Amino acid sequence: MINLENDNPDSEDPARILKVIETVNSPYLRSLPDFCNSMQIHDDAEYNARSLAALFPHAFNISHVKDVEIVDGKSLRVDVDAIFAIAKKAKLPRLLLHGNRRLARSLRWQQAIDRRRGQESFLTTVTQCSRSRY
Repeated sequence: MINLENDNPDSEDPARILKVIETVNSPYLRSLPDFCNSMQIHDDAEYNARSLAALFPHAFNISHVKDVEIVDGKSLRVDVDAIFAIAKKAKLPRLLLHGNRRLARSLRWQQAIDRRRGQESFLTTVTQCSRSRY
């Protein structure tokens, strides 16, 4: 399985990822939607939501769940609950988002202050969101 992530704003924007996935048309080439990375392209929650709505139907085995991306010291925040709703509309398998130990390893809390407390708080938020959405 090869997963293409919307990671680098210059070379891995969602439109390019979708074009590659749809052109190759293989069940082994999938998307890896990251909750915040498209915010780096446009600091715009609606653009991020549209990007994720396009990527989630092509996801298979992973998604990066986070509520903030820090770029040049600026926090680009997203509404985790709204993104879980987008994932649900795409019929993203529940297993990808919660309910297993792999999720805890893929969650990232990126604030510079008190990482442990921040990670615990974020994990609580994500757990609540995923339960309310699935």
